[in-house]
Amino acid sequence: MTTKETDRWRTPEEVLDCVRGVGPIGLDPFTESDNPVGARHIYTEEADGLRAEWAGFGLVFANPPYSAGWLKKVARKVAAEAGAGCEIILLVPSDTSTRWHQSLRETARAYCAPAKRLRFLRPPGDGREATGDRRPSCVWYFGERPYLFCHAFQGMGFVRVIR
Repeated sequence: MTTKETDRWRTPEEVLDCVRGVGPIGLDPFTESDNPVGARHIYTEEADGLRAEWAGFGLVFANPPYSAGWLKKVARKVAAEAGAGCEIILLVPSDTSTRWHQSLRETARAYCAPAKRLRFLRPPGDGREATGDRRPSCVWYFGERPYLFCHAFQGMGFVRVIR
């Protein structure tokens, strides 16, 4: 979700529960220093998860900033890291008209289209309630266990193995 106030929104717990159904989160490459996802390893903005290696940490869960410039870069990074063997679950807006979204569809093994708009959590100290995104979301899976992903996410919405 992108607003004038922030480009970072925390992942709803219902999504994290599904991610953890696939396995423990080894790396969150786009997080805050207090590690709200509970990943074993993190990259904060200062560590630059777009430039750092993702391999060797286990399951990667990424909820990147949602601005268009970020999402293009993230799609390229995910394709490169998945091509190198990383298992990745990626939460992004479902924007089917964009090239970055189409590139994800070409490389992902499975996806979930949540049945409802997600209520993202605001950053700490914001003082306001959680908010729903104005756009629908999509959760993409890259790795060798697409059926496990679909099983873990089946209660969230429409799931499909792509290849």
